[in-house]
Amino acid sequence: MVSLALGLTKRGHMVEFFLYYPRHDHFSHVLRERSIPIHSINKTSRFSIRPIMALWHLMKSVNYDAAVAFLPTPSVYAEIAHLVSRSVSLIVSERSVYMSESLSPTVWCLQQGHRFSDYITVNSEYQLNQMLRLFPWMRGKATTIRNGVDLSVFKPACHSDYDCPEPKFLVLASVVPNKNAVGLVHALAFYQKKYGHKCTIHWAGRVLLDAESQEEYREANRLLVRLGLQEQWQWLGERKDVHELLQQYDALIHPSFYEGFSNAICEAFACGCPVLASNVCDNTYLVHEGETGYLFNPSDHEDIARAMWQFSAMSPRERATMARYGRQIAETELSLDVYIGRYERLLQELVK
Repeated sequence: MVSLALGLTKRGHMVEFFLYYPRHDHFSHVLRERSIPIHSINKTSRFSIRPIMALWHLMKSVNYDAAVAFLPTPSVYAEIAHLVSRSVSLIVSERSVYMSESLSPTVWCLQQGHRFSDYITVNSEYQLNQMLRLFPWMRGKATTIRNGVDLSVFKPACHSDYDCPEPKFLVLASVVPNKNAVGLVHALAFYQKKYGHKCTIHWAGRVLLDAESQEEYREANRLLVRLGLQEQWQWLGERKDVHELLQQYDALIHPSFYEGFSNAICEAFACGCPVLASNVCDNTYLVHEGETGYLFNPSDHEDIARAMWQFSAMSPRERATMARYGRQIAETELSLDVYIGRYERLLQELVK
């Protein structure tokens, strides 16, 4: 949202922010540097009408043309305030995916709240199709706007070595069951056994405090020891230098069981890093088989190993071509400029 605000401001639009957790001061300094006003109300309890009332008064007192909300709770607040501020066009956004045929009552109610918005954006084609199937009334007021990548930060290394005998693969993900660390360990073992080659896998991401994340981490480590793969695997922990990491590896592996819209894949393409990804959700739209990477069944460790081998068997020239094509896709489809332009066109259409 900060990137969207900065981009719209740069294009001559006047943008303001409304926050209800001002103590989480992640990006406020960036906004202030660009003289973007920030309105805030301190939400002191989980269930509070203070943000709704403050937002309603703000929307009544200032002559805004439109409001944009991401995530469920901000969207609910904006939709309620919008009921009494109909002159302000409202765009809400879904940033997750439905992975079940039946929705919980809470999720179902949240979707019904979108009836009070003027438009709904999602960042994955898969989620858009799911929403239109379950809620046909959304047709005509929902569209996909994919996330954008800052191509000035995420860019290829000046010099890349595509002639490495043992490829180095990177994973960017929290260590949770959905991200499939255990399956990837099994794939690594099968890869070395069947194809007779070694490779290295480094996993960058947090081990969370919840029981499921802790157990996934322990089980992956138990397997690494039992299969004798400790030297081929390294946990990097949470990293802030993702753009630099991506420049150091031959390919990104993304073995998750489900995914909405993967920022990691987009950032890899921007850095000229090919991608091996599970054939789920929007991964199949992003990864062009044999051109920007390879797809695999995340539930089949032999299929993951097959994709690893297909990439490893490529010549240096083929890897370089794959890297360049990924960067071209990032430039034409996944840049911040494209992302901001799509929102700008939608906003202009709504406020005509």
